[in-house]
Amino acid sequence: MPAVPPAGPDSPGGSPLKDEAALERLFRSHYSSLIAAAQANLKDKPEAAPRVVEGLFLAAWKDRDQFKSAQELEEFLTGEVGHAAARELSRRASAHHLGGGAKGGGRHAERPVDVDQSWAQIHRVLNPDTAAAQSAVASQTKREAASHVKGLAKRRNWTIPIVIGIVAIAVAVGLTFYLNQVSREGSVIAALKAPGARQHVTGNGQFVVVGLDNGTQIFEGPLSRVVVPEKYGPGLRVVGLAGVGLVTATSTSPDDPFEVRAGAAVIDAPAAVMVIRSDTTDSIATILVKSGNASVRVGKEIHPLAAGQALTIAPNGQISTPDSTHLAVAASWADSTVTIPPMTLKQGLEELRRWYGLKIVVLDSALFTRQVSASASTNSTLDAINQFEKSGNLKFGYEGQTMVFTDAAPKGRKR
Repeated sequence: MPAVPPAGPDSPGGSPLKDEAALERLFRSHYSSLIAAAQANLKDKPEAAPRVVEGLFLAAWKDRDQFKSAQELEEFLTGEVGHAAARELSRRASAHHLGGGAKGGGRHAERPVDVDQSWAQIHRVLNPDTAAAQSAVASQTKREAASHVKGLAKRRNWTIPIVIGIVAIAVAVGLTFYLNQVSREGSVIAALKAPGARQHVTGNGQFVVVGLDNGTQIFEGPLSRVVVPEKYGPGLRVVGLAGVGLVTATSTSPDDPFEVRAGAAVIDAPAAVMVIRSDTTDSIATILVKSGNASVRVGKEIHPLAAGQALTIAPNGQISTPDSTHLAVAASWADSTVTIPPMTLKQGLEELRRWYGLKIVVLDSALFTRQVSASASTNSTLDAINQFEKSGNLKFGYEGQTMVFTDAAPKGRKR
């Protein structure tokens, strides 16, 4: 196979996948790393990695107009390989179940990991050879006719052909579902990252309401960002959330639910009120359903949530149930109460600045290690300050126009 010339720079305003040659360059340059990532996610089925990687590139080619830069395309490939591997494992499990769990002779050998063979497979899909296909069908027909004549005197056992047919149908359905899922995922990622997407960003002490169609609203808390695709609507009713938000989702239709992307979580909510916190500082997402029903998808796992239930998703996808303290910190602000758990004064000052817009100075750096905490109304800065004074043995005051915390301990007393 002739060598492929190196990829050139992106052309402004267009897809990096200009033609099949560009697809092949990208495929060959990323093949080894994506195969390794797929094998790591396929657990005891690493032999399926070529199929996973080929499917990724076919999906990228199908939606090539959605990618405006090489970076967007690479982010899609590296970010989706784990999901693609999970779907392949699910597809295999379904095929195995439909096939009655049979092993041995009914299983086709997997192709070895070889970039040339994999690219040849993609090339055949993109450029079907009609003449070769017709020839293959004719040859197969002749073989089947000969086999039929030879076996006329024997009673035919239809069990194996039926099982093979069922498995073939399952594989075809699974592949179609897989490609559709990969295609939609790529479209959603591209839409949220597109230059035309609307960005709703809040600063310290700011609360805003983002209104969407059909009455859906997001009450966005301080230091947060809500991203709404430019073509938000049927088929793309998705938003991205980083920070904190109280989401009131109103059902549009059961087949077109509202979806929130927060950290590693995908939250589907046909009709629900949810509090979501997913700060970029730790990338931990916490979801509390206050009313209605929702589901949280992480990879291939789907977790339904009813009213009063909550989940926490770590950046690596690990799922847990938050304890009462964690839940209060993540969600109590939606009920007009800011919960600041025990932390150092230095950390606490950042929380006061975030939730109340307060900039308080500490002149004595030794006080930064004092432990403070608060559970105060979002509407009362005085309440929050008083609780910091009490919990940290501090005194609030002014130095000119500057707000300050000083030590409240009697003069001469050592702490």
